[in-house]
Amino acid sequence: MVRIPAGTQGQRHSHPHEQFVQVISGAGTLWTDQGEQSFGPGSVFHFPAGVEHRAEFSAETVLVETNLRA
Repeated sequence: MVRIPAGTQGQRHSHPHEQFVQVISGAGTLWTDQGEQSFGPGSVFHFPAGVEHRAEFSAETVLVETNLRA
């Protein structure tokens, strides 16, 4: 579980592993090669290994990250 302060702007990055992210509370915007998407409580994202993404958090946000390593 990760708590991210409001106003945080993540850098564009990728992971060598698969990742799932579930938004428990908060809000923000996610950018991927597929475009821009707003998120809030209940949003779930899947990032295959090597897929670049970044997020900005407009409110304090609590996430559950699940990282699947080979």
